[in-house]
Amino acid sequence: MISGQVLDPRYHTLPEIETLLDSLDQVEAYNNIYHLETIGYSSQENLPIKAVKISDNANVKEDEGRILFLGQCHAEEILGVEAVIDLMLFLLDPPPAEAQHVNFLRQNLEIWIVPTYNPEGLNVVHSGLDFSYRKNKHDFSPGGPYPNGVFDYDPSIGNDIDGVDFNRNYDFNWVFGDTFMELDPSDYAAHYDYYRGQEPWSESEVRAIRDLALENDFIFSIAWHSSRSGRLSEKVYTSWRWEVEKFSQIGRAHV
Repeated sequence: MISGQVLDPRYHTLPEIETLLDSLDQVEAYNNIYHLETIGYSSQENLPIKAVKISDNANVKEDEGRILFLGQCHAEEILGVEAVIDLMLFLLDPPPAEAQHVNFLRQNLEIWIVPTYNPEGLNVVHSGLDFSYRKNKHDFSPGGPYPNGVFDYDPSIGNDIDGVDFNRNYDFNWVFGDTFMELDPSDYAAHYDYYRGQEPWSESEVRAIRDLALENDFIFSIAWHSSRSGRLSEKVYTSWRWEVEKFSQIGRAHV
């Protein structure tokens, strides 16, 4: 996004997401199929992370297959928020032609939807401070990975000292994430954008997703990302991605 531009108002801000989720929780017709809960809080600003479960008997944990949809991990990837909100509304109030199919899904699955687990980063993007911001706002200092009480960001791509990349904070392959203020050797030069954190699971946002997954033993999950470089756009990646034995499957996404 070019400096000076503003986001289209159709993109949901964090307060709009919370208002929507809370309002749906008050709809009597959804009492049995919609369950809203707070699964954790953000690391720096203690912002709530909301999750929705859609199923018949949504307030009860049943012996059914469970799936997870994650709308937003990285701050600037706001398209995923809209994708999962549309999915949520579709599952709650499908068009007549799809009602039987959706009813079958609700009867046989527990469908979890997390519009964002990076509320701090989402606020940075929507405030206009940095449209390319990627991480949360974990407070670090230019002199080392300790707090200085200042939000150290740069509105250009990369160079944001504060924050941890959630995708590198899981314990699986944590060692391959960047160390603090490691320079990006690629020609894309997104310096500091891939900082893995001081240790696996250091970020409360990532622990919230971990705990949700451990509690529900999901059959699979889908995480939305929107590549700001365009190099990875409109593709579906499936695990795993090993160089020798196992290659991820890449398919074209129709959007």
